Amino acid sequence: MQDSVRAGRMAWGERRPETHLTEGDVLAILDLVAQGAMRKGDIAKQFNIHSSTVSNILSGYSWNTLTNLKERRNT
Repeated sequence: MQDSVRAGRMAWGERRPETHLTEGDVLAILDLVAQGAMRKGDIAKQFNIHSSTVSNILSGYSWNTLTNLKERRNT
């Protein structure tokens, strides 16, 4: 599966038709949480998503390719 993503044969992130977030939205969510500016529930309301989606982003369950890139950029 990872090979499919790397080779561009599998849609992920914004390219998935069912997604509600953009890469910019996910990065903004990560920044808001890192700053401690808002609670998960408030972030979810701002982006019109469920609070579990915010938790899934933070845990790396969803958008893990993007969140891993952000972690590598900060180290």
